[in-house]
Amino acid sequence: MTVKADLPTVIIAAYNEASVIDETLRTLVNESNGFQILVVCNGCTDNTESKIKENFKSVLCYSIDTASKALAIRHAESLQPGFPRLYLDADILLRGKDATYLLGVSKRCHSPSLLIPSSQVNFENCSMWVKKFYRAWYHSPYVKGQGYGAGAYILNQSARSHFEQWPDLIADDAFVRSRIDVSYTQIDHLHQVQVKAPKTLWSLIKVKTRSKLGNFQLRKFNQKHGFNSPKIKSTVTPDKKRLNMSDKFIYFTVNSIAYTLAKFKSTIGNEKWLRDESNR
Repeated sequence: MTVKADLPTVIIAAYNEASVIDETLRTLVNESNGFQILVVCNGCTDNTESKIKENFKSVLCYSIDTASKALAIRHAESLQPGFPRLYLDADILLRGKDATYLLGVSKRCHSPSLLIPSSQVNFENCSMWVKKFYRAWYHSPYVKGQGYGAGAYILNQSARSHFEQWPDLIADDAFVRSRIDVSYTQIDHLHQVQVKAPKTLWSLIKVKTRSKLGNFQLRKFNQKHGFNSPKIKSTVTPDKKRLNMSDKFIYFTVNSIAYTLAKFKSTIGNEKWLRDESNR
């Protein structure tokens, strides 16, 4: 099998994802239609690559030695796969029929198009504190005002031309948002990705620290290159439901700790990737 330049493409960068990649690909492949799936394993020390090649014959699987999401995406794009391109994290679930629909919508756009599916969080086996955080998070101005796409976004060819080489940044999705004008951005609330929430409070803090560290890193990058960071409009109707005090307290506490840790790591130049291992 070879990469086809005339087929819409799902690009997945996979780093030691042997425990989750089966479910991700099975969700896509079982209902896939009209697109190719291109996985680039980067710096893997487990059997991610062999599992893909053994269990998913229709998936295009390549490997690079360096553990880097940016380099993995660069390698995938160097193979000249078709547009639109859906960039999907290896632990995010998106049904094949939903991917087909979203890629179709993007393909029909003649103007630049950044299409972001919203998310549904799976709280299976999560602690009460994690659930409280997300209950407050879904009522936050960010989510209500901009919508939220976790680990999945689609660029058509015109939108992809808005930047050259993929930067080596933690917040690749936020970088894309910063490069595509808000008028070309659409959030789809009907075709959602499924995200597994961290199981423990400490895992949640690690995830939020990584997120805030990525924002610090992106801000420095944009300032260096003179880029703006426009906000995204959303059709989400603000939810007026009141939150209890414990939800608000957990939300504030987690974000405060994460901000402090991220600020410290950014100051000392330690931008090591913090990954939630509780769901792997």
